[in-house]
Formats: sequence, structure tokens, C-alpha cells
Amino acid sequence: MVGDTVADLKMGRVAGLRASVGVLTGVGNRDTLKEYTDYFLDNVSELPWLIATKINENMKRG
Repeated sequence: MVGDTVADLKMGRVAGLRASVGVLTGVGNRDTLKEYTDYFLDNVSELPWLIATKINENMKRG
């Protein structure tokens, strides 16, 4: 799940998704999102890099 609000990221947790990504260009900030966020991005343009590196690495580990 990728989102900029606590509601977005909670939805990802409830759905059982393996990773939640907080994007910091929206309404949320690190303090408000940290409880539900596995990764932070300064903006959504960084998402391809995150998927290609960090998230794929974690999925391979199981």
C-alpha cells in the first residue's frame, strides 16, 4: 500500500499487505505515519526504485 495518510496505511495493514509505504508529499508526516509505515518516500517518483530494491529483497526472504 502506498499512501500519505494514516487511513491509507492502516488499510494496507488490515488487508494483510506485505509492505506499506508512506509518501511525504501529502498530508502525513513521519511522526503521524511511522506506526503504519515500513518505508518512507520523499515523493512518489521514488517508488520504482523502492520496489526494485528494498521490497523485492524482502519478498525473496519470505
